[in-house]
Amino acid sequence: MRRVFAGSWRTLHALTRQPGYFLLAAATLALGVGTFFATFALVDALLMAPPGFTHHGSVVLYGEVVRPSSPRSLSATLYDTVGLPRGVLSRGLARSVERASVRSGAHASLLVMQRMDDGFLPTLGVVPAAGALTLKPGGGDGVMLSWRLWQAWFAGDPHVAGRVITVDGRPLRIAGVLPAAYRLFDDVDVILPLHGVPGASASVPNFLAVARLAPDASSDDLVGRLRATAAASDGAARAAMFGITPIDDALTAAAAPTVWFFLGCAGLVVATACGNLANLMMARALGRSRETALRRALGAGFWRSWAPAAAEAGFIAVAGVLAGTVLGHALVTAGEAYIPDAWRVNAGPIDIRWRVYLASAVVALFMTVVAAIGGGLREPGRGGQERQGAAARARVAWVQVQLGLATLLLSLCVVRGMQTWRQQDVAPGFDLDGAAAARFRPDPLHFTSAKPVAQAMAAIEARLAGERGALRAGVTTQLPVGTNFNVTFAAPGGVPFDTQYAVQTPGARAALGMHLVAGRDLATSDAAGGPAVVVVNQAFLARIPGATLGSTVLKVSRSMGTRSLRIVGIVANTRDAGPALPPRPWAIVPFAQLPPAEFASFRSLLSYYLVVHASSYVALAGIDPGEALRDVAPWLAIEPPRPLGRAWNDVRAASQRDTWLASLFAGVGLGLGLVGLYSAQRIHVASRRRELALCAAVGGTPLDLLGLCLAHGVARATVGVILGLSAALAFNLWPPAALAQGARVDLDAVCIVATVMLLLTSAVSLPPALRSAAIPPSLVLREQ
Repeated sequence: MRRVFAGSWRTLHALTRQPGYFLLAAATLALGVGTFFATFALVDALLMAPPGFTHHGSVVLYGEVVRPSSPRSLSATLYDTVGLPRGVLSRGLARSVERASVRSGAHASLLVMQRMDDGFLPTLGVVPAAGALTLKPGGGDGVMLSWRLWQAWFAGDPHVAGRVITVDGRPLRIAGVLPAAYRLFDDVDVILPLHGVPGASASVPNFLAVARLAPDASSDDLVGRLRATAAASDGAARAAMFGITPIDDALTAAAAPTVWFFLGCAGLVVATACGNLANLMMARALGRSRETALRRALGAGFWRSWAPAAAEAGFIAVAGVLAGTVLGHALVTAGEAYIPDAWRVNAGPIDIRWRVYLASAVVALFMTVVAAIGGGLREPGRGGQERQGAAARARVAWVQVQLGLATLLLSLCVVRGMQTWRQQDVAPGFDLDGAAAARFRPDPLHFTSAKPVAQAMAAIEARLAGERGALRAGVTTQLPVGTNFNVTFAAPGGVPFDTQYAVQTPGARAALGMHLVAGRDLATSDAAGGPAVVVVNQAFLARIPGATLGSTVLKVSRSMGTRSLRIVGIVANTRDAGPALPPRPWAIVPFAQLPPAEFASFRSLLSYYLVVHASSYVALAGIDPGEALRDVAPWLAIEPPRPLGRAWNDVRAASQRDTWLASLFAGVGLGLGLVGLYSAQRIHVASRRRELALCAAVGGTPLDLLGLCLAHGVARATVGVILGLSAALAFNLWPPAALAQGARVDLDAVCIVATVMLLLTSAVSLPPALRSAAIPPSLVLREQ
């Protein structure tokens, strides 16, 4: 044992005297381990971790697929008609999330609220963190709090059940607290009992319906009853759209394709890093082949001969695992903010569990062992033979593939960067300076229909417009950037198309800074009972050939019928989806003319914004939209005002984020490709020492040898660069998701990428070439 420790110490001392090889090998291993750690942490947290309720294995979501990106939904009518088929133990119904004004003591905020019936949470198997799992404590309406609201407002008081909070001006008793991990498609702050909405159509599919199946029960009865009921009301064609989805599949559907793709890419990174590590170890073994041969000649066995190489591999593995774990943690921490909310199964931050560490350690051990066997444990004198074999050709081809992939990723990064730079000059299409919006929500208890809402919105607009420094003010349900609520419009007899739908007071358009290019604004004369009017944008008119001022368009709805509206105004397009995407169609209607049934169906889906436009940001800072709201409805809460300029910057930040992510992937690809080229050149020089010495012996100068080896490395790299640029140019015909709409790999990008790759590959090929120029001819000939 003392001999083993002494040998290990000598190996470590040798590595520290010339740390270049050790640092490069450990960094290569750490890059592979860190990439795997980060991606497997995502797989574990987003796809493998159980949700925050216990019955998830037997719960299904049932209804129809309204939009491909949304979970199944169901109308209240179909839910009641389907009932409880055979094989279903329990069921529950919940409405889409909405906002509510919540107050408790000194706390007041506009929070996310969801309404559920009594069976929803028990069907999921939710176990409360405090209190009881009921929405009707003592027979009256109660409220369930989220874990984070319980901690923030009540300091985790275990006796919070029974205390009273005010929701939309209505005092409610706290029944219990949701578990910390609870999340179902959205993060909610409070849960209230589900009640019918007066005037709303019960046939609108705005609800989530869940059912818990009995053990070993088939879902055929539920699907059959669901489709038969739907066929009776909507016809057999629509009935085929109804079905079930296991809740586990529904929760992971958005994340699974991308996350599994990331894991596959991580596997490719691991394989590439393993190959590069093997090449580095092979170059190291060739460099000390004389020492190994001497050990064998003096009678050392196989293990004694290769003990230094095995010890080096062990030290590299330890350093690589430690550095890779730190890198993986950093990647998870930095990337967590970019994970879409739709991907999250549980509330709270990503939890890195023990299996991530174990799997990463196993991957590191596997990489090290494979690299050591394939590269470090070599018999001396085999370099010339191996050079002629298939392994040498495969190694060269693999390096070229790595460089091709690195070139491709660098091309995407450059195109992304150029596009982001060009988008800096894209105008938003509306005036940003001095405008701000604050979100609120009129509650259904005090604002029971469209008429009182319209009256309150008009009063708030008048109150806000009277503020000192306010130039224009209004209320809207959509902002010209960063929001999304669409309905279907069409010309009479035309093809329906999705349209951004905004409900506004007469002053909102001007307060938002949207430019009127023709016709008129909404006016106070556009009252209920009068001719229905609409203001549209230029993108809307482009979808209906021949449409202009005075034309009639149709708002189309399967559940609420068709409504005719006359175009009275045209506004300029805004970049509401961001600078990289084309403007979307817009339709703006007045609050006063919103039909009662339409308002009742939409009210839980709409957001409301107080908008004020001041002469400057200084004047804007002195205006409190909350004061105008409290004068009309003192029980309502409002979010802090947010400048529209910040909303525009946030949309542009998404493009900048994508550019940084593309840079990260390009950096990983470049690092692996350049290490692969460097290790291949080291092997090339080490396996040709005799030929290089002969060249020097017959008159070749060190500069000749330097140029020969450098040209060899650059020639290898050029093939890979050409492959990568060809693939990048092919993306002009088949653009991937990594390229935003309209982005192309043009001549400028090709020139930038080719120049960068030429400089980098030349720099990486130079150290092995300098080593070749320094080989003493007499020493190499004597060794042979």
